[in-house]
Amino acid sequence: MTALGLLLTVIVGGIALLHGYWAAGGLWPGRSSAELAAIVIGRPSMRRMPSAGLSALVTVMLAGLAAWPLLLSPLVARYLAPQLALGGTVLAAAAFLIRGVAGYTPFMASRHSAEPFARYNRSLYSPICLLVGAGFVVLALNGE
Repeated sequence: MTALGLLLTVIVGGIALLHGYWAAGGLWPGRSSAELAAIVIGRPSMRRMPSAGLSALVTVMLAGLAAWPLLLSPLVARYLAPQLALGGTVLAAAAFLIRGVAGYTPFMASRHSAEPFARYNRSLYSPICLLVGAGFVVLALNGE
């Protein structure tokens, strides 16, 4: 596994753990469900976090994306069809790049306009998604 693959696993794994914490009822970095929703969802009408089940689903999806670079390591990759390895990596890249770009669109700005989410989305959430997506693109181009 490359350093980039390990870095992607750590970053996306950390994001998955945070979503798992929220699924279990955690409130950080907020102090209430309403405050947390304003920080991580940003919908003005939303007064509480989504259901634990929905947060758990996001957690599982992110955990899978975090594990993907591990599956591309030489020890495991020899058991994966090259098309599957490339396809999964491209899909992971696309998911993060789309989310990253979407964060700068008028649509996202209008639907998720509550502060502090809007500010964090432009300065933190979307840039992280773009960087992670770019990392998956590099993995795909390198055949990892």
